[in-house]
Amino acid sequence: MRDTDSIGPVNLEFPDVLACSFHDIKNSLELLSITLDSLSESLPEYPLKNEHLGCVQYEVLRISNTLTYMLAVYKMENRQFLLDTNHNSVHELLEETSCKYGLFTRTLGISLEVCCPEDLIWYFDRNLISIILDETLNNASRYTRDRVKISATSTESQMTLSIEDNGPGYPEALLNNFRDNSSRLDKIHFNRNRTGLGIYFAKIIAESHTDKSGKVGQIHLSNDSSLGGSKFSIILPA
Repeated sequence: MRDTDSIGPVNLEFPDVLACSFHDIKNSLELLSITLDSLSESLPEYPLKNEHLGCVQYEVLRISNTLTYMLAVYKMENRQFLLDTNHNSVHELLEETSCKYGLFTRTLGISLEVCCPEDLIWYFDRNLISIILDETLNNASRYTRDRVKISATSTESQMTLSIEDNGPGYPEALLNNFRDNSSRLDKIHFNRNRTGLGIYFAKIIAESHTDKSGKVGQIHLSNDSSLGGSKFSIILPA
């Protein structure tokens, strides 16, 4: 090609290219996560093995979650953010989430407990709720001392999914923003470890679940965990 030649215009919008790239990167990260699981068994033992593996696994999952949120923003901007609600086994979802973070929690010596009736069935978007659980469990596993609990309870009108830990709890500034009922991106503290970005999207996803009477889902944050640290709950209407 001569220096004066140029490539013709491509009939693709840049945001579309980014979205496709995010999907490809997420697929690669999933393969990397599976590979790390295999490596954990085959690598020879050395003093910092568990710490190193846990750190890499945490970053892989964190990047994957961030890409998920970016894809969600893209879908919102293009009016493609739609619910796919069905009746789902809650116990199966929580067990699947627990297994996904098995390597991370095991290598860091974290006890991960799942408390949920095996026959609990609820109507929700499985993929979107899974996104919330992934992000929250990832953070809880990062900040806990050594215990994390995932639980589900229900009444006739609502179901509550909670993730608790025995770490230092949520920063006060983050709790204050939540008490202000803010879901605006300008309230997020990008210079802190816990930015609140996951909470912003969790709030949107929860509120997108409604019942026939118009009651909407909600999230709740506190530092009154039964384990002594932070507690995140998502409440879904029937």
